[in-house]
Amino acid sequence: MPSAGAGPGCWPRPPPPRPRSEPDPRPRPDVLSPRELEVIALVAAGHSNRRAATQLGLTEGTVKRHLRNIFAKLGAVSRVDAVNKAVAAGLIPPPSAAPRGPRPPLG
Repeated sequence: MPSAGAGPGCWPRPPPPRPRSEPDPRPRPDVLSPRELEVIALVAAGHSNRRAATQLGLTEGTVKRHLRNIFAKLGAVSRVDAVNKAVAAGLIPPPSAAPRGPRPPLG
């Protein structure tokens, strides 16, 4: 039976939902794997996928896969966005503003 005072045929109303605190938009420091941290650090330094792959002893496809995972984990839409979000979260140091020398030819 409905409780007294609730009106004819009405069940008591459920309690209002609890207010939820906003989730922290920054990723946790442990959100990226050690290899993903290496990849994003090289991207922040301006390395191409091929150059990062060579430096890490990986294939270019593996670096691309790591970047896709990084984008998904950080909610990034580009390499620059991923670097900015990783820096903002304290996952990697800010890239150096110092100019770099010419890159060696690939091949």
